Amino acid sequence: MRSKHEKGTINNLLYKEIGNSLYGLTVRGINNKLKFDIRSGGMKRMEGDELSNPIIAS
Repeated sequence: MRSKHEKGTINNLLYKEIGNSLYGLTVRGINNKLKFDIRSGGMKRMEGDELSNPIIAS
């Protein structure tokens, strides 16, 4: 869908953001990254969920 719109247009950027967000959800929790947890005030390991999949991510 993104390639149907001219580069730099709002629709092109919207589809880019959607793609990046879906990819981010797919790889979340795979590489044991740390994130800052505002509730506890400390660092916490990112955990995957039902969308995380290392096979699809590669």
